[in-house]
Amino acid sequence: MEAEIEALHENPESLIAGISPDHFFYEYLQIITSMMLEIRPDEISDAEMERVMTSSEQLIHQLNGIHKRQNAPADKKTMEEVKKGFHI
Repeated sequence: MEAEIEALHENPESLIAGISPDHFFYEYLQIITSMMLEIRPDEISDAEMERVMTSSEQLIHQLNGIHKRQNAPADKKTMEEVKKGFHI
């Protein structure tokens, strides 16, 4: 884990590698990455950490909901039609 953290310090852009600059969240990720590299973890108060964790959990929950909606499993009828298409 320490090697991964050191690699991120050397190349913080690797955190957003593979994400297209026109992606809706790209600029936010750049800002978050930049700030995280500048923040000194040992100087974060418990109250600040609680607020950050709460916000992070809310964001993850929202993104997970979008991901599930966009990647919903096919319904049973669709699966049966697909199976018929592959029957030899």
